[in-house]
Amino acid sequence: MICRTVTVGVAASREWRCLPVRPVAAISEVAGIGGDGVATAMPSSAYAIDIDASGDGYVRVTAPGPLTRLDVTVSAGMAADWASVPMVVRQGVVMLATHLIGRRDAAAAPPAAVSALWRPFRRIAIGGECGR
Repeated sequence: MICRTVTVGVAASREWRCLPVRPVAAISEVAGIGGDGVATAMPSSAYAIDIDASGDGYVRVTAPGPLTRLDVTVSAGMAADWASVPMVVRQGVVMLATHLIGRRDAAAAPPAAVSALWRPFRRIAIGGECGR
């Protein structure tokens, strides 16, 4: 929910590889890792990056050579801070926390109102994680 900077690994390939985090706000660095396991920062001419409208991040290498993996540093999340999180999402978090605190000993399902508030922000993936 709140943007965090993380480094994720994907296979080095000439084909577009989807990053396993979303929504991606920015891709800041790509490092190539060879068979020896040593990470080396790559020049921007050696790879291509893309972030689509739904927040999926992609990376590919123009000439992978001996690289086996890429470490990609991304900023992922929907808001910079709590105040920037959409009001309906914040309201759902408060309702869910209230529900969980009030029913610590019970295994009751969360209120339907929480799902209703979050529904516009849910993503459904059919046939894979990414849209490409």
